[in-house]
Amino acid sequence: MNATPTLSPDRAVTARVRLLPVIGTVAPEQLAASIDHILNFRAFRLLRIFTQREVVGVKPCLNRPIRSLDYVAPVMEMLGRRGATPVVCDTTDRYRDVNRNGINCMEELAAGLADRGTPMVILDGIRGEHELLVRGTNGQPDAHIAGEVASLGGAVVISCAQHDPLAGLSGAVVNLGVGLASKRGKIEHYAMQTPHVHQDKCYACRRCLRHCPVAAIEMGESHVVINSDRCVNCGRCIEVARFGGISYDWDATPEHFRPVVTAHAKAAFDTLKHRVVCLTALNMMPAADGEPQMALLFSRDPVAIDAAAVDLLTENGLMSAGEQELTQAMLEQAEAAGLGHKQYDIERVAF
Repeated sequence: MNATPTLSPDRAVTARVRLLPVIGTVAPEQLAASIDHILNFRAFRLLRIFTQREVVGVKPCLNRPIRSLDYVAPVMEMLGRRGATPVVCDTTDRYRDVNRNGINCMEELAAGLADRGTPMVILDGIRGEHELLVRGTNGQPDAHIAGEVASLGGAVVISCAQHDPLAGLSGAVVNLGVGLASKRGKIEHYAMQTPHVHQDKCYACRRCLRHCPVAAIEMGESHVVINSDRCVNCGRCIEVARFGGISYDWDATPEHFRPVVTAHAKAAFDTLKHRVVCLTALNMMPAADGEPQMALLFSRDPVAIDAAAVDLLTENGLMSAGEQELTQAMLEQAEAAGLGHKQYDIERVAF
């Protein structure tokens, strides 16, 4: 192994990030071997935080154009060799028509995995209602994370960093905060109001009344009415309402999104007892000869790995000033919440 440190003299070393450049077309077996070596290298102490017989979640994201599922296999194999019990994990989605339940989500995961026998679990249950409420402290909002996060002995969070209109960059912090949230948690990220009734589509079938767990829906003269003071934003009504009679406005702003995603990421991180390894894939500018370039980042600090991703993308001209500003604001809030450190020491690794 050849590791060449590249230190920034104006930065205090507070977190460590490993960088594996990938230039040109690399055989999957070779890339898997490199990931394996980095995770297994004794000095990096990445997977060494997990002990034998622990169930360790491997949390991918399904962003495009980079597929985090491509990196699941070497991580699963490495965890298995260490005596842990690895499982690919995900949560249900906030939308009515996409990943409506845990079964649909599991089917989508299975379709993208090379080994269809890979163990999988949906951490918030079939309907996304199995959740853990973590009360906010120091002015942070409450967080609703997937209930089975508490059953894991740790997690490997595999992210494919891409531009995001609310976060600036969707990376490890967003994958922790949104990706490990329950359905209600996801709704809190992206909706600033309770659901509303489309009067022209409501046929007074009363299904939503029967399924509302807090009796927040009443029958009006010609359509149902939602009591926003009583509504808990569980999303059940939009699942059962016919003809799209009830829906959310996904109207979140960056100012709304930042504290919510930070609170959820911190809640998941603390519930996992900080036993988290982050792997982030970045698409870089092609080399001078036209060869494709990627970068794989490894760290135990979700804030530091996102900060490193921002710097690398910025150096390659792949982030606008507005995206940098949004991401920096999110990372500052995450650092203030105790999720990690923005300052980092990056070490370039080659195998």
